[in-house]
Amino acid sequence: MGEEQREESPGQRERAAQEAVLGLLLYEHRRGAWSRAEIHRAIGGPAVEVVDALATLHHAGLVHLDGEMVHLSLAAEHMHQLDL
Repeated sequence: MGEEQREESPGQRERAAQEAVLGLLLYEHRRGAWSRAEIHRAIGGPAVEVVDALATLHHAGLVHLDGEMVHLSLAAEHMHQLDL
């Protein structure tokens, strides 16, 4: 029997992109701000998914967007320190 390969739904891809961006910023937070291009190069995938993930994370208050630069919010850092 062959294994069926399931394609991710758009919602799953959006969540995966958000997790990838937030994970990158959380685990590399000592580095400081990242440019949008650096984030895209680091996590790969379609650019639109990275743009959408950044917008969603910004709306949720987890990142700050300053032009091309992306900063992890204090709330996100604190949540990470609490292991949430």
